[in-house]
Amino acid sequence: MGISQQQLIQRLVPRLVRFRQTNFYRIIQRTLMLIFPFILIGTFSQIIQLTVLTK
Repeated sequence: MGISQQQLIQRLVPRLVRFRQTNFYRIIQRTLMLIFPFILIGTFSQIIQLTVLTK
Protein backbone atom coordinates (compact mmCIF):
# COMPACT_ATOMS: atom_id res chain seq x y z
CA MET A 1 0.00 0.00 0.00
CA GLY A 2 2.88 2.38 0.69
CA ILE A 3 4.91 4.10 -1.99
CA SER A 4 8.47 2.85 -2.32
CA GLN A 5 11.37 5.27 -2.29
CA GLN A 6 12.09 4.67 -5.98
CA GLN A 7 8.50 5.45 -6.97
CA LEU A 8 8.55 8.58 -4.85
CA ILE A 9 11.74 9.77 -6.54
CA GLN A 10 10.33 9.04 -9.98
CA ARG A 11 7.27 11.16 -9.20
CA LEU A 12 8.91 14.05 -7.38
CA VAL A 13 12.04 14.73 -9.42
CA PRO A 14 10.30 15.75 -12.67
CA ARG A 15 7.92 18.00 -10.75
CA LEU A 16 10.75 19.64 -8.84
CA VAL A 17 12.73 20.18 -12.04
CA ARG A 18 9.72 21.84 -13.67
CA PHE A 19 9.16 23.99 -10.56
CA ARG A 20 12.80 25.13 -10.57
CA GLN A 21 12.38 26.35 -14.14
CA THR A 22 9.46 28.65 -13.32
CA ASN A 23 9.85 32.41 -13.03
CA PHE A 24 8.37 32.37 -9.51
CA TYR A 25 11.16 30.11 -8.25
CA ARG A 26 13.83 32.25 -9.87
CA ILE A 27 12.39 35.45 -8.40
CA ILE A 28 12.24 33.96 -4.90
CA GLN A 29 15.76 32.55 -5.22
CA ARG A 30 17.26 35.88 -6.33
CA THR A 31 15.37 37.78 -3.63
CA LEU A 32 16.64 35.49 -0.89
CA MET A 33 20.20 35.73 -2.22
CA LEU A 34 19.99 39.53 -2.09
CA ILE A 35 18.49 39.59 1.42
CA PHE A 36 20.86 37.00 2.95
CA PRO A 37 23.82 39.33 3.68
CA PHE A 38 21.57 41.74 5.57
CA ILE A 39 20.06 38.89 7.59
CA LEU A 40 23.55 37.61 8.40
CA ILE A 41 24.77 41.03 9.54
CA GLY A 42 21.63 41.52 11.62
CA THR A 43 22.07 38.14 13.27
CA PHE A 44 25.69 38.87 14.16
CA SER A 45 24.75 42.26 15.58
CA GLN A 46 22.06 40.64 17.74
CA ILE A 47 24.52 38.05 19.02
CA ILE A 48 27.02 40.77 19.89
CA GLN A 49 24.32 42.84 21.55
CA LEU A 50 23.07 39.94 23.66
CA THR A 51 26.50 38.66 24.72
CA VAL A 52 28.57 41.81 25.06
CA LEU A 53 26.30 44.79 25.56
CA THR A 54 23.81 43.41 28.09
CA LYS A 55 24.36 43.24 31.82
